[in-house]
Amino acid sequence: MENELHEIKIVNGEVINNSISIGSSSSTLQSNEASQLEESKLSAKQNKFLNESSENALESEQKQSESLEQNRPGSTTKDINNEEKRYLKGVLSGDIVNVRNILENAESLGVNISCVDAWNRSALVIAVENENRDLLRLLLNSGLELNDAVWHAISEEYLDGVELILSEYERRYEKAKKSAQVCL
Repeated sequence: MENELHEIKIVNGEVINNSISIGSSSSTLQSNEASQLEESKLSAKQNKFLNESSENALESEQKQSESLEQNRPGSTTKDINNEEKRYLKGVLSGDIVNVRNILENAESLGVNISCVDAWNRSALVIAVENENRDLLRLLLNSGLELNDAVWHAISEEYLDGVELILSEYERRYEKAKKSAQVCL
């Protein structure tokens, strides 16, 4: 049974009688509260789902990264010694003094100057990526294998690097050509 609330007002000499049905208002309030509770539960479920999805995505990404690391060809950071790590970090940070010292003492330090980092980048490729002309010149003069450094320089649109590497190719070609002529 609905209860009614009567309100009587006198406005400008007129009697105004307002009646409000309490039963319907409370059921409307109950309906609104129930609706808000459902929305809250739904929102909590959505948040839980999003959190779980984010955690699963992160876990999947970590597993994929580990899998790529294990299946990557060439040297890995596990294959290189501490001096080689120091060498590659020096190249990455542009520390010419440290890199020069390691290059000069590579044999006694047990450093393979053609080693690669975890992303399979050689010192030349790292120097190209960082567009470090002085370091690139130092590495080229050390006799490093050129491999695909020129292609990295081209893809990075590092024209100075392309010129330096091509000049080194030419210098090595001329040197080999002279050596071949001496042998004949």
